[in-house]
Amino acid sequence: MLRERDAACETARFRLTALDPGSAPVERTIVVSFFRGNDCVGGVTQRTLVVPADDTHRAHDAHGSPAAHDARAAPQAAAECPARRSTLRLARQPRQAADLVVILRRPQIGCEVFTLTLRCQIPGAEYEARDFGSFDLDGQELASYLAQALDPSFARFPDDGLSAAACDAAVAAWNEAFLTTLADLGKQLWLHLPQAFRDEYLRLMALDEPPRSLSIFADELSFPWELIRPSGTIDGRFVELPPLGSAHLLGRWLPATAARPQPQALPVARMAIVVPAARDSGLPCAADELQQLQISGSRRKPGWHVRPAQRSFWLRFPDVGIPAG
Repeated sequence: MLRERDAACETARFRLTALDPGSAPVERTIVVSFFRGNDCVGGVTQRTLVVPADDTHRAHDAHGSPAAHDARAAPQAAAECPARRSTLRLARQPRQAADLVVILRRPQIGCEVFTLTLRCQIPGAEYEARDFGSFDLDGQELASYLAQALDPSFARFPDDGLSAAACDAAVAAWNEAFLTTLADLGKQLWLHLPQAFRDEYLRLMALDEPPRSLSIFADELSFPWELIRPSGTIDGRFVELPPLGSAHLLGRWLPATAARPQPQALPVARMAIVVPAARDSGLPCAADELQQLQISGSRRKPGWHVRPAQRSFWLRFPDVGIPAG
């Protein structure tokens, strides 16, 4: 069956009540995201000027018409610029969306209070979207909170004045202590999340088929979700679960970011890839990833291989014209 698109019928109207801007107008950005299951397929972004309810002088949109506002003296919104739209992308082939989508929003710029919404597509436990309240980090900005937790460890990193043997022992001891610091930070971050969200996560993890993948749809992409260490009561027993970064396939997406072209691929003739030295860094998985990359590249292009780069190359990197990967 072929269905012709009728643009007049395929419209949606949104009526929003702005948050109180205070005594002066405030510019805000409205972001509307469209989901198909747990797959974000497009969105619309609109910048607007929110003025106090009693400010009638600026309560007009770009065409000079009175701005729509709540009759109960709610703040008024004056449109600043045309809406920015992203193309709606529906995959031709079936795609495996994330089991859980955590939507983290910061309603007010400059105010470190976050709201949490969860979307679930686990078979038998599906729901479109549920709000789980808001949280903050003891009134601190995220950067300050993380610095307070981690900077003392960085300050204790062994200096260059040690002998090679002594430095190796000192770095090994520092690594062990730093992992403990990261574990403690993950436990603290978990306790900052709303209790309702923590209860729901533990309920889902107790299912016969717990969530495998987790997508973070967030205004604040630097929030360290990978470090969070869930804990709580499951079936009457207190448990400590692995960090989210270990328990799930975890990815991030920024609201209002346009969907990539289909297929989601970028042709690259040459590129540079930064891989830690596995033997020196204590990251054996890095060596495994490098080996898999070598195998994958040689299958697609015979003769393709990975060549180590010297420091002199990286000093010239901005001028060599090679996309970073």
